[in-house]
Amino acid sequence: MESTTVQIITTALAVLGAVLGLYNAWRNWVQDRVRLKVSVSHASLSPGGPGFSVAIVNLSNFPLTITHLGFDRIDGSHHMQILSPMFLAGEQLPIRLASRTATTAFVGLRTLQHEQLLAIRRAYVSTACGKRSVSRGTLFDEYRATLAEKR
Repeated sequence: MESTTVQIITTALAVLGAVLGLYNAWRNWVQDRVRLKVSVSHASLSPGGPGFSVAIVNLSNFPLTITHLGFDRIDGSHHMQILSPMFLAGEQLPIRLASRTATTAFVGLRTLQHEQLLAIRRAYVSTACGKRSVSRGTLFDEYRATLAEKR
């Protein structure tokens, strides 16, 4: 009876150790990966007129350098890089974002041609380490529908 109790306790501790090991491995993987949140919304600045604001949030536990900002096209053949976006805090690319910080860029409609606006699928940002994050949502789908109605 005594040896059965010891075996049960040993097995329970071994299972607990294995579960904690897997949990710690998962936590390390989550903390060591690049996590960026990109969101796009309508915006209007007095000197730039109407356009889009692209908010970039660094959700990683370490600083990241943003090197590119642009838009993916619907056809997926290529993308439209914005060479000199206007950042609200006056920064210029490349931008170093500390952990848990954000920045916002403004892209005026005047900088894009009508055909380019109709071809936009989503916004993207790229980091110096080669990671790419894209925006989610239907803002550009709604924008294309609005432009189509006006025609």
